[in-house]
Amino acid sequence: MATGAVRVLRGLTFALGATLLAISLWVVIARFRHPVDGEWMTGAVRDGVERIRDGKQLYVAPTAEFIPFVYTPLYYWVSAFVARFVSTFVACKLVSIGATIAMGYGIVRIARHLGATPAWSRMTLILHVACYSLTILFYDIERVDAFYGAMIVIALAVLLSGEGARTTAIAGALFGLSFFAKQAGLVTFGAVVLGLLLARQRRRAAIALVSGAFVLLLVGAYLEVRTGGWFRYYCLKLPGAHGLRPQRLTLFFIEDVPKAFAFAAASVACSAPVLWKVLRGRRDEDAQPWRDVVFATILAGTMAAAFSFRAHSGGWPNVLVAWLPFGCAAFAVAATRAEERARGTTAAHVVSIGLFAAVSLQCLAAMFDPNELSPNADDLRERERFVALVRDLEREGDVLITTTGGVSKQTSAHVAALYDILRAGDHAPADLLQRLEERRFAAIFVGRPDELDCESPVCDELESAVVRNYFVAGRRHERERTGMTGYDARPRWLLRPRKHPLPHAPMSDLWRRQRIEKGFAEMKSARSPLDTEITPSDEIEDLAARELDR
Repeated sequence: MATGAVRVLRGLTFALGATLLAISLWVVIARFRHPVDGEWMTGAVRDGVERIRDGKQLYVAPTAEFIPFVYTPLYYWVSAFVARFVSTFVACKLVSIGATIAMGYGIVRIARHLGATPAWSRMTLILHVACYSLTILFYDIERVDAFYGAMIVIALAVLLSGEGARTTAIAGALFGLSFFAKQAGLVTFGAVVLGLLLARQRRRAAIALVSGAFVLLLVGAYLEVRTGGWFRYYCLKLPGAHGLRPQRLTLFFIEDVPKAFAFAAASVACSAPVLWKVLRGRRDEDAQPWRDVVFATILAGTMAAAFSFRAHSGGWPNVLVAWLPFGCAAFAVAATRAEERARGTTAAHVVSIGLFAAVSLQCLAAMFDPNELSPNADDLRERERFVALVRDLEREGDVLITTTGGVSKQTSAHVAALYDILRAGDHAPADLLQRLEERRFAAIFVGRPDELDCESPVCDELESAVVRNYFVAGRRHERERTGMTGYDARPRWLLRPRKHPLPHAPMSDLWRRQRIEKGFAEMKSARSPLDTEITPSDEIEDLAARELDR
């Protein structure tokens, strides 16, 4: 009876895994069929990839036309190479999807190297699919996360595959290179060196450290010289300004761990006992295998990193990719060891039932509605209407779009990149301020009129330039669904140049004027059908002025 229960639960687990795979592929295919932004930064990421493809620098002085994000360049370089043969949209997706597949392969190899059975090693692929929704569907979009995850997973798989100096040097170089996929690669690089030291593999720790540091210094020096210091500004200085937010310190434990309970439990099971024995200084005959020590160190380090990244300003669940792939391998290892300990006892079947039940429950926790987060024909039509509106406005001059890319003929600085500069205490680009003061943009599209409010003088400087010189001329329609994941920053508000700029005034007075304009814009938007694009209303400027005077 117990054996039958194990078979039933195993079948249920595979059925749930197949279901998760099917709805995940639903989203992936829908994103290909309806090429709209899957997340608010993807359009601007493609702008950066196109710059490299066209022979331009990625890290340059900030301007109204382009500001790079605070990410290191490896994903951009690889995507730009692929974009020579296919469209940028397809190239970026192919790189992310290929990285996701490579990550799954690396997870299986890590589990096997750590002694997991073939069956439980293959089970990690189901758990890997479950990570898709836990990381808010970032594994196939135009972002650096999947590529970064593949880098650190493959690097660890290489390290665990052998004990020779050559293998260690290659792994160390890959860990060093992972920094240029995403800065968080330094966490795994440091953890692997520390793990080798704790495992008394001093020579191998030195080899990994030297090879990784060599890559870091070599590529870092190249970027420093090639970009005139702008790489260091964007990828080292600006991320340091994000800062921990006290109100976000509980996110990892309250939101993430309960959803990823199987990964969390397995990570603790594979790291805590091993590190406890190592730190207690057990005798040589009781020493832990070096692979277990290294893996335990990386698990502990990446879990701590995931907590830290979530607590930082802007830390969305996609940052869990620093930890979850290793959590997949940890579950296979923990399950194998649990079954080995229970083998031949009356608890053997109970343990197997519990393990399959845990995987099934984890799959259920990762379920999501694919219709909610995948684009459809309505989303594509809405984008086409928006592009047509922008093209019409571009007859009068350049259009600035702060929350997306790949729409206007002239690229625009993305608000997320601009906010990073302001948050660090630096002024907005001089040409942006000048063009705002001269009202040279024919229109500006923003997600929120106050989207750059950071309670800093440099933010007030930019916000004042916008409100004094541009009025709210329209409120775009907003459907309940977006077909996007992550932060909802659709270009909602249309701003047009004022006939005469407002005088310098406190921001509270300027916000009051803008709130009145927003009210008129919303009333006019409510009178037009939902499936049509708005028409800019220049009379709102005069209506708001009369209302304020009255």
